[in-house]
Amino acid sequence: MIVFLSLLFFIPSCADSSYTSNQLSQLWQNESIYFMPQNKDDLILWNGVIYDYSTRKCTEVHQADDGTIKSKEVKCDSAFLKKAEEPYLKRADFSLYTKKLLGALDKEDKPLLNKLISKTIMLSFGVDGLQDRREVIFNSWKSADYKRLAKLIRAGTLGDDTHKTFPPKPDNDGTGFRGELKKTDGGWLLVIYLAGD
Repeated sequence: MIVFLSLLFFIPSCADSSYTSNQLSQLWQNESIYFMPQNKDDLILWNGVIYDYSTRKCTEVHQADDGTIKSKEVKCDSAFLKKAEEPYLKRADFSLYTKKLLGALDKEDKPLLNKLISKTIMLSFGVDGLQDRREVIFNSWKSADYKRLAKLIRAGTLGDDTHKTFPPKPDNDGTGFRGELKKTDGGWLLVIYLAGD
């Protein structure tokens, strides 16, 4: 009887550790998990470690070329946990959030921007890669990029109490940069910033 009950409790936990690529992508986009790729050059396949915010557990995942994903629970590395659990700076008031965001952009204050920009910010219509996308920004942006984003936000926003897009009129510099700010979990975040169509 005890063995049978143990099996009943074991089966659901095994089921929870199997994933599909679509499930992981949705969890990642909704920031239900944090993902650290095993190889910084392989940002297409799910090969690395995920941290599940709901269970507070780490799982090593390996996606084969045929799309199947194998996973196993692993001990969470402290440096990985620190990155995954880095809190956002929650500002429920939109004007206070934009003031803080614009100040950080003007100063190119990366630590503060890290707390104001979504980890899964959409940066293109293609594949942005399975990584903390703020790193893409901070590793490639120049001063002109920070200034452009600040200028677009200062031009104004359109939207409601949960979503705001910017600028209110199309950008006329030929690049078509635009973005979206979203209120989530009681605070605003920059969730989209991209150019062109």
